[in-house]
Amino acid sequence: MADVRSPTRSRLRTIRALPADLAAAVAVTLLANAAVFAPVVRETPLRVPVGVAFVLFVPGYVFIAALFPERGPGRTEGDLEDPDPEREPSTADRGSRADGDRLDPRVWNAPWPARIDGIERVAYAVGTSLVIAPLVAVSLELTPWGIRPAPFVVALSAVTAVTTVVATVRRLAVPEPDRFRVPYRAWLARGRAAIRGPDSHADVALNGLLIAAVLLAAGSVGYAATELPQDDDYSAIYLLSEDEFEADSYPTDLEPGDSAALTVGIENREGQSVNYTVIAAEQEIASDETDTMIADQRELDRRDVRVDAGETAEIDYDLEPTMTGEDVRVVWLLYPGDPPDEPSVSNADGHVHLALSDGSDAGNATESVAG
Repeated sequence: MADVRSPTRSRLRTIRALPADLAAAVAVTLLANAAVFAPVVRETPLRVPVGVAFVLFVPGYVFIAALFPERGPGRTEGDLEDPDPEREPSTADRGSRADGDRLDPRVWNAPWPARIDGIERVAYAVGTSLVIAPLVAVSLELTPWGIRPAPFVVALSAVTAVTTVVATVRRLAVPEPDRFRVPYRAWLARGRAAIRGPDSHADVALNGLLIAAVLLAAGSVGYAATELPQDDDYSAIYLLSEDEFEADSYPTDLEPGDSAALTVGIENREGQSVNYTVIAAEQEIASDETDTMIADQRELDRRDVRVDAGETAEIDYDLEPTMTGEDVRVVWLLYPGDPPDEPSVSNADGHVHLALSDGSDAGNATESVAG
């Protein structure tokens, strides 16, 4: 029985030994994936701060953690006082930065410090992330998936996961006195001591107000980035003919029984994949001296098409009009998602129409409306 329990206990100890900072990096990576793929989370402002933290910090942090598994020079990295004063001095304590952490044979005798402090670790993490993220994006551009949010997050998560494993293995291989760790217990102890201090109540209140203000500002930025309409986000629909897609070769004067090949194009600039519905309808226009109205409308065709962010789609039609009259046109109505029960030009996200008779004063026009 003891032989069976020993491997299990060993695995549990290994899981518990996962450094807190690397565990936090894994948590942020999982949150970033949830912000992209989870149906509820991806619609909330949470995806903005999580996405920024993930792309601009986490990949570089775990990469730096893999390069520098040792603690920094001095007493305790990021701490003013050693939380364990009776601890056996480490090699970082015994040597100075000039002679003890410059040419580490484990880093190929590279001419950079073998040990870095907390501030350097954070700075290097941001700089390295600004290198890793573009490299991943450029690599994706060479694949069939291209640079889109979902493939980018998956690829960057894979790089982060592999690097985290390497960082964990390297850090656990370092003797514990020399191993880097985030002194979060010391930070918590200081926070509790500051709160319990006799003259610190006013400072605690001011710090609380400052934290609340920062959170409110971050939430406002996240809301503005995710909820407010963006001028650059739009959907467009346009009409092309079969004659080398030249706009001046649209078919005109079509009558019932005639047919013409047309192509309708859809452009997605919404920043995310959209399921569109395109409705082709034939309309008879009636007008007087003061107003123009739709006298009759017949639906000819309805198509559902999914267009990825930044992409275009083309739908081929074999147009066969059924109406006769002096002012007849075919209109294509564009709807992101499901259309209303009574589709019309007024409630469409975008539309394009083709005049089928010379009586129309509208001509061939395309109109695109921001989504």
